[in-house]
Amino acid sequence: MTFAELLVYVRALLQDEVEPYRHSDAKLLALASSALQTIHRRRPDLVLGWLYEPVGLYTPSNLADQVPIHPNSTLLVGDMIVYYVELSEDESTRLDRVVVFDNIINKVLTK
Repeated sequence: MTFAELLVYVRALLQDEVEPYRHSDAKLLALASSALQTIHRRRPDLVLGWLYEPVGLYTPSNLADQVPIHPNSTLLVGDMIVYYVELSEDESTRLDRVVVFDNIINKVLTK
């Protein structure tokens, strides 16, 4: 899955599918960078070492690149992006969604 395809998934979960987007590609890719760093630290077995190099921040220039994680875990990165966005939105944070995403993420990352 490419980063562009991942952002389609993320935008669907965030209900942010109509331009102008509430969340820029740059912001979502920065959050993807954070998610990948967390996964690499907590579950290095999920990261495809030959694809993943800690690059700092992924940017819109990386949209065509493959997400450097095992294909079965790619959507975990998307779920983590949504989790980060939900936590950061003061006005629209829905704690029930935050708890659901937190449970999904921790279930995978604590295996």
